[in-house]
Amino acid sequence: MLTIKRIMKRKEKRSCRLILACCALLLFISVNAFAQQQVTVTGNVKDEKGEPIIGANVIVKGTGTGSVTNVEGDFSLANVQNGSTLEISFIGYLNQDVKVNGTKHVSIILKEDTKMLDEVVVVGYGVQRKSDMTGAVASVNTKTLENRPQTNIIQSLQGAVPGLNISVTGTNAEGSSTKTRIRGENSITADNKPLVILDGIPFDGPWSEINPNDIESIEVLKDASSAAIYGARGSNGVILISSKRGEKGKLTISYDTYITIDNPINFPNLMNGAEFWKYKTEALKDANTTPPTESNPEPWMGSMTVTELRMHEAGMDTDWLELATRTGFKQQHNISFRGGVNKTNYFVSLNYTDVKGTAVGNQFKRYNIRFNLDQEFTSWFKFSTSTQLGRYDRSGSSASFSRAFRMNPLAEAYDEEGNIRSAAWEDSSEAFSVNPLSSLNNKSND
Repeated sequence: MLTIKRIMKRKEKRSCRLILACCALLLFISVNAFAQQQVTVTGNVKDEKGEPIIGANVIVKGTGTGSVTNVEGDFSLANVQNGSTLEISFIGYLNQDVKVNGTKHVSIILKEDTKMLDEVVVVGYGVQRKSDMTGAVASVNTKTLENRPQTNIIQSLQGAVPGLNISVTGTNAEGSSTKTRIRGENSITADNKPLVILDGIPFDGPWSEINPNDIESIEVLKDASSAAIYGARGSNGVILISSKRGEKGKLTISYDTYITIDNPINFPNLMNGAEFWKYKTEALKDANTTPPTESNPEPWMGSMTVTELRMHEAGMDTDWLELATRTGFKQQHNISFRGGVNKTNYFVSLNYTDVKGTAVGNQFKRYNIRFNLDQEFTSWFKFSTSTQLGRYDRSGSSASFSRAFRMNPLAEAYDEEGNIRSAAWEDSSEAFSVNPLSSLNNKSND
């Protein structure tokens, strides 16, 4: 029995040793497998000419792990999970992805991003690569303008170009009451407006005559070196506008429209007729120097006009701001055709714009047609045309905001027949008697 017990104990010890040995083996295998899943990756980044790229970013996608190449273009990344993807990037080059499948060293060649490097800007009477520019030139492309829809192109540029100051100086529906300056005022007495060039030709018309949907790009030349080719005319800076042109390929038809409603807000709280009557009566009484008599107990009332007396006795008054303003409305419709066949490229656009301002009578309509054609006959003979036809309706005049703000609430806008009065009341000063709505009787040709 003793012998059997000893044999059983020996078997138990052997079993325990075997189990421990198996556990140790499994632990070793799992640690070794985990170690094999993470590797240290080294590499080198060069350009197509074989020159090392200094400062290229090497990032493990989906993690915060990354490195930057040194002066030799080398990099090293530790504890990279096997199967991860490295993303290599550098300004002016196309990004490249490399898969880590047990690889411990990689050699990467980045290709130049020709689209970025070959981006051109209009300068003077030609174009120049943006990467070669040394002067102060700011560019605005068509995407920027599309994100800022306006009926007037200059309003779309507000805040879009550093150094280009655009201030709205009026409430004209046409939107032409603006002041444009590049890097401030350059002269006290002379004209400070920048020179505007549209498709290579000086443009002196209002901004409202340019259809924003026809614009491909805008360059603003802000310093002497970039605007020197224009001489004295470019001393206040130059704004170069390039319209869209045809492109080879299938015909592309685009239709754009937008509608805007404008409401005047933040008007001051002005006196009504009763408040004005009380205020003026007290003022006249305080300024009176004629003693009251039985026949004339209130001599100061003689300064009241016939219209004021009639309006007060009838309990009426006039809200001039309500008469002079309305809800503004803008609508713009644009359709364009763009394409090219063989050696012929074309761009055609039709535009209709209708703007009704917040001041009564303030309106502007625009009908534009643009036709741009590029025809290549031979390698040395090419024909191009940029044609714009437009009709601009500026008929009518708007009510006067300034007169409406200071007009007597006891004055009358219309006569007994419903016609607009020239003088709203019998004031000796023309500046205060002219009816704010009287300009609505005026008509001007478009």
